[in-house]
Amino acid sequence: MRFEELDSSVQGQLQLSREFAEQKISGPAFETAFLRARGANAGLTDVMADVLDQIFYAVDDYVAADSLRDPANGDLDDDQLREIVQVQLRRLDET
Repeated sequence: MRFEELDSSVQGQLQLSREFAEQKISGPAFETAFLRARGANAGLTDVMADVLDQIFYAVDDYVAADSLRDPANGDLDDDQLREIVQVQLRRLDET
């Protein structure tokens, strides 16, 4: 499915993910904007729906504040979140 054919919420999620992966926006800004853009993934290919879900799960595990982050609980920092986003975006690029 081409980018132009996607729902605007999906386009927003993908655009934000690419900006974060390319270090154009910060982790906290990405977290806030991605959660706002999150919408229904109905009608998407299985791969695209899974990619967006995996990014959402990573955002959910992201903790911006060093003092609050607990790696033992699976909390992610900026670099770990960015790595997951980059991996998921590569999955889309390979399909």
